[in-house]
Amino acid sequence: MLLAPRAARRRTEAARAVGFVRRQAAGRDFPVLIATEGGAAAGILVDGIGPRTRFRLRRYERGYLLRSIEAIGERSGAVAALAFLPTERLPADQADWNEAGWRRGQGGRVARAILRRRKRRTA
Repeated sequence: MLLAPRAARRRTEAARAVGFVRRQAAGRDFPVLIATEGGAAAGILVDGIGPRTRFRLRRYERGYLLRSIEAIGERSGAVAALAFLPTERLPADQADWNEAGWRRGQGGRVARAILRRRKRRTA
């Protein structure tokens, strides 16, 4: 996820992180952005993040630094964006991160658990 905190309303669009590739963190179930000349990692540009949401994201992504990078949004074109990057060099697999496989496995379990919690809160 890339953050572009400009708009009053939150919007999303497909984007690419310029100069990065997305790899599976070795032995982990999440991707990391690896700086790579000529890279363009696919992701989502989220615009209009408020301070409360940004605080929650920073807590969730503790251990990562929020850094300014260049992104190319599908609608926005080239923009300055923020991305969470590792504070230390994490070993990564050579293959691209498999988002579809993650959604079927760990990601799907996490998403279902979040939805169950939300339903309980609203019930």
